[in-house]
Amino acid sequence: MRSSRLALRWLRVAGTITWTVIGITFLFFFEDVPDVLGGASWVLWGAAFVGFLGLFWFNTGPEERRAVSRRRAALVGQSLCALAIAGLPQKPVGFIFLTLVAAQMASLVPGWLAVVWVVLQSAAMGWIYARIVPLWEAQAYIAVYLGFQAFAYMVVRAALSEAAARDDLARTHAELRAKEALLAESQRLAERAKIGRDLHDVLGHHLAAMNINLEAAAHRTEGEARENVERARALARALLDDVREVVTELRSEHGYDLELLLGKLAAELPRPRIHLELAPEVRVIPDAALAETLIRAAQELMTNAARHSGAEHLWITLRRGEQGL
Repeated sequence: MRSSRLALRWLRVAGTITWTVIGITFLFFFEDVPDVLGGASWVLWGAAFVGFLGLFWFNTGPEERRAVSRRRAALVGQSLCALAIAGLPQKPVGFIFLTLVAAQMASLVPGWLAVVWVVLQSAAMGWIYARIVPLWEAQAYIAVYLGFQAFAYMVVRAALSEAAARDDLARTHAELRAKEALLAESQRLAERAKIGRDLHDVLGHHLAAMNINLEAAAHRTEGEARENVERARALARALLDDVREVVTELRSEHGYDLELLLGKLAAELPRPRIHLELAPEVRVIPDAALAETLIRAAQELMTNAARHSGAEHLWITLRRGEQGL
């Protein structure tokens, strides 16, 4: 799961708990003062209270599925709902919801707009407070809530910044792992090619020379000695065939194991889960530049899916078509 989404999920949990606790506080208040609201005010207050939670949940869902303009509009709605929740029954505890609004600004608006927004809703809060308590007391409460809003904004902003840095680090690590895998595969192929050349040029040459010498010796010996020479010649011929078979096998693997490389890259991402589907004819790529291009393309798919899609699974299929891979 992306770190930023985890931060929003914890914000949703904390906000829902706050909404529930404040709701219980209002229930006790309404029980003590049943006539504090009357007529349409009850309907407006209930709509504001329930509407705040709905808009809050809308905004703290997966951000990839919500347009920024809609989420900002929902944030304006939450500010109005919070003011109505506290203002209609003249119960200042409802202003705590403005702190939740400020916390959401960290992921939705630039810093200067967040400052203006907090100041404006604090001014509206001050106007409502001035109707409930003396001016000096209202100023003290406004200062306290202003500090709460600033604290909530900065904490969430810091959490989101840390999440972004962590995502960047994960992408960088995946890129390094891809480079490391390509380098290791290049070294492996180079070592196999060198072993093949050594076997062919050195051991194969000596065995061929030994076989020629044994053949010459067989023509110059008689009896039991010749039988021993013939057996040695047969063993040398069989050993030469084995060497040629090994060299052929070493040279037959002349490409980059794309399935292995992509598997290492996919293992770096916890989510989404990567499913690789490679056709048999494209699992080994002989061209180093082509192999790296395919690795880079797959890496971009994986990181973009992890950052933006919100998906649980990602399928990457590679096959050879009429016009190429």
